[in-house]
Amino acid sequence: MLRRSGLYLLILILMLSCSDKTINPDDPQLVMVNSYTIDVSQPSGLTFGKDFKTLWTVSDTPNGGIYELNLEGDIIRTLEFESDDLEGITYDHTNDILWAVDEQNNEIIKISTDNQELQRAAIPILASQDHGVEGITLESDNKFWIANEKLPKKLFLMNSNFVIEEEYEPDLAEDYSGLCLDTDNCILWIVSDESQLIIKWSPCKGTTEKYSIPITKAEGIAINHQDGQIFIVSDAEQKLFEFRIE
Repeated sequence: MLRRSGLYLLILILMLSCSDKTINPDDPQLVMVNSYTIDVSQPSGLTFGKDFKTLWTVSDTPNGGIYELNLEGDIIRTLEFESDDLEGITYDHTNDILWAVDEQNNEIIKISTDNQELQRAAIPILASQDHGVEGITLESDNKFWIANEKLPKKLFLMNSNFVIEEEYEPDLAEDYSGLCLDTDNCILWIVSDESQLIIKWSPCKGTTEKYSIPITKAEGIAINHQDGQIFIVSDAEQKLFEFRIE
């Protein structure tokens, strides 16, 4: 009987030990602050606008348009833009310019905020039309990070001449559906709709954090690093979600 009691005690100690390792109150937690229904059909891609006071998103329906939103998801203005399948967008804070990617045509498009198409170029990535380019974010010197959804599931660094300089194939999630860049720390924030995850990933350090998100078809992410705001847009739910890390 003593031996059996000792065995039970050992099992209990091991269980408590495992519990302590998986639940750490000092770990940062992703906390949802609010959610807003937005009047954009199938929103995909997200980026902060001028002075981090607005957001830009695109609709991935044919000729679905580009939308500037306030931080509560209300439409401020609409750019009626002709396209087949816009999937990602990023804002150039220095030049007040938008860059978007078209998955079906495998293109990057430069657009002024008064709706003038300034440039269009092919993205030199071999990808499926159904699982192609999904995310874009701007680095310094007009370099871009591009996320290909899957088949292949890759991250690319492309220069201002639209030439691929680096490519990475980290196995971080089931797919990559959007991304943004922390330029101060050279960390990409990647959202996966199939895995329902946000991943912090560095080309130098690898994965640094992963956060589960209760969102169906999350397809865009934007972060204000100074204020700690994280916004995610859902294609299926047609909503804008606001988070903070605490």
